[in-house]
Amino acid sequence: MSLAPNTLSTYKSAENNFWFFCLYYKLDMVPASDLTLASFMAHMAQTMAYNSLKVQWSAIRELHKRNGCEWNTLSSRRLVFQVMRGIKRTHGSSSTKKHAIQPEELCAMYHHLDMSNPFDVVWWAAALTAFFLMLRKDNVTVAKADAFNFNSNLSRGDFAMEPSSTNAAAMWVSIRHSKTNQFSEYVHYVPLIPITGSYMCPVSAVTKALAVAKHKKPKDPDSAILPLLEVQNFVALTHPTFVTKLKSLASKVGLNPDKVVDTHSGEVGPHLHLASHKTILLLKYVGDWLSDCYLLYNEMSTEQMKLLPIKRRHGSASTKKHAIQPEELCAMYHHLDMNNPFDVVWWAAALTAFFLMLRKDNVTVAKADAFNFNSNLSRGDFAMEPSSTQSAAMWVSIRHSKTNQFSEYVHYVPLIPIAGSYMCPVNAVTRALAVAKHKKPKDPAFCYPSPPKSSNYVALTHPTFVTKLKSLASKVGLNPDKVSGHSFRRGGATFAFGLTQNH
Repeated sequence: MSLAPNTLSTYKSAENNFWFFCLYYKLDMVPASDLTLASFMAHMAQTMAYNSLKVQWSAIRELHKRNGCEWNTLSSRRLVFQVMRGIKRTHGSSSTKKHAIQPEELCAMYHHLDMSNPFDVVWWAAALTAFFLMLRKDNVTVAKADAFNFNSNLSRGDFAMEPSSTNAAAMWVSIRHSKTNQFSEYVHYVPLIPITGSYMCPVSAVTKALAVAKHKKPKDPDSAILPLLEVQNFVALTHPTFVTKLKSLASKVGLNPDKVVDTHSGEVGPHLHLASHKTILLLKYVGDWLSDCYLLYNEMSTEQMKLLPIKRRHGSASTKKHAIQPEELCAMYHHLDMNNPFDVVWWAAALTAFFLMLRKDNVTVAKADAFNFNSNLSRGDFAMEPSSTQSAAMWVSIRHSKTNQFSEYVHYVPLIPIAGSYMCPVNAVTRALAVAKHKKPKDPAFCYPSPPKSSNYVALTHPTFVTKLKSLASKVGLNPDKVSGHSFRRGGATFAFGLTQNH
């Protein structure tokens, strides 16, 4: 199953909304016309925020694909696109951010707990674990008392003390599930660091919580508790129960309970605290986050990893593609024929993808006749900066990315020239554009004659781009199975990180 259980549940609800709408107005549900889609979005906008409408759209897209129907992107559906833009303009698209709980607020909450009550003991341990490890609700709580999932929820056996004769020993936590590890392909190890003599010590809190149900087995929920009734029935801490207690405590310490509705308040708190101390890499690895440009793809050395108080073991390391390095690009260049228009265009696309850390959809097209102006780079997207020197940058307009899937804005980034070098991206793109200089600004950026010396120009496709890359990889001693179009994005990100060590 390609979609997470929570996503499937959300999509099912959205499909039901669409089904009832089409049934009531006697409209075809699959395939749906643009008029039907636009009408549905306008109807749902009466009670739904813009960001929620995008979820409805994604659900309808999956419904069509599941039924074998062709699906066009939002940007290519003019009527629907205009309706969505109007909704966004009138409703706005800002998401409601939950309050980031701070350490002093947690301290205040503690004084409203009864630590002789098993429930409060367990709640406090779950709260500190979520806070210090920046975890999500699925890790420290269960959806329902009888719905414990060993793969996604923390179990008792996931907490292990580090062998030590001192009170400063860390407690290592094994995390098998997160948004970036939805199929439990690896175990992510992170430490709970003790705070000796403090009620804010997560190690002490978890130890006390585990003692509440010490007869339980290692694979039982970590948060098995004794209910308020005096019976020997131990249940797992559920998310609704956790949040109810959180809201109650929030009110008592002067916080708005509507702003601290889940464990995400605990997740955001240490995020801000760590960011203020510029320990960005530590934050990324402890939280198992995959986001933010080059920090997402940074290739850390063993020595750098040792500086971080975490351990990470991948069960499927082969899923990550090789991050191409500048010296490997240089080696590949010497196997190109720069009198061949295809090689000229390929090289320009490769350098653009590398230096701008782009994805395949930007520099290549899925098929030769499937160019999309909104997602693929066009010739007009490259513009030289006015200058009388050779150090002028070339500005690139990017209208589509994973964070801008509806082409809501244009992202401008510069290609910086490297004077006198064949690694100069500005020079490479200039030569590539000259290959098909008769083409118009809204035509694909990277075109070449096929067959050579013919008048038939085709856009560089992703399969063609990758085939050439794998051929060059073999020639320079790389494993061709370890490289893909994403290797340039990963490599460019790693290279950028190396230039910004003071980040």
